Amino acid sequence: MLETQVPEIQRSNLNSVLLQLVASGIRDPVNFDFIDAPPRDALVKGMECLRTLGAVDEDGFLSEVGGKIVEFPVDPSLAKMLVTAADYSCSEEILTIVALLSVQSVFYRPMKKKQELDNMC
Repeated sequence: MLETQVPEIQRSNLNSVLLQLVASGIRDPVNFDFIDAPPRDALVKGMECLRTLGAVDEDGFLSEVGGKIVEFPVDPSLAKMLVTAADYSCSEEILTIVALLSVQSVFYRPMKKKQELDNMC
């Protein structure tokens, strides 16, 4: 076991962090002075993902879609689904899917029921 924990920013998906930095006016979030900087390749991949989603343009500026995406408190890929769902007339369905994907342990089985099921097998 490690003597100290690895900082969360070095272990997690950086897409939301990078999008917030761009929305805050940081032109080059890959070279941002983080206290515990994540790996550079993770930052580059995160920016590539944001470009693929259309959240930032080739110059690293926030796009119109990115301005909408940044308003949602979910992962940028899920926010992009919400933003584009209206174009396909499926907003309610996508909202349900995003809600399910945004929460851990959506399907809860009481311990007693789980033990009964395990005993049956």
